[in-house]
Amino acid sequence: MIEELLAEGKLRAHPTYFECVTALAFEAFARERVDFAVIEVGLGGRLDATNVGDTHGVDHHAQLILIMRITLGIRCGKLQGEKAGIFKAQVPVVFALQPPEARDVLLEKAKELRCPVVETSRAFRVESEAVEHGCVRAVVEEIASGKVFR
Repeated sequence: MIEELLAEGKLRAHPTYFECVTALAFEAFARERVDFAVIEVGLGGRLDATNVGDTHGVDHHAQLILIMRITLGIRCGKLQGEKAGIFKAQVPVVFALQPPEARDVLLEKAKELRCPVVETSRAFRVESEAVEHGCVRAVVEEIASGKVFR
């Protein structure tokens, strides 16, 4: 299919390995009619192959967006802006504790798109944590309610 699209001038360049694997994953999800999929965005954020809308007749719209701690280039607002490029209008965003520079950019983008935000470090407190048989086990308290999750 890639060769045909290139020959027809519908692709400017050959897709990267990551773009091909991402397309194959979306095709597999569509064929299997999955109810939901957890998709990890690559390094690209806004321009990442996973950051797509309606493709191949399947709506790949996000229901929830998770952002782990941004540590690379934390002094560079452009990087955080690229990562925040995966945010979608009004889709809830959950993010881990961030350096202040990254947090500011993420919150601004979330506000612009009217995304509800949960900052895990402000919403939950880890009471205990242990590694058992290769798995991390934690007891976590929701700060607002005091409810404990084991």
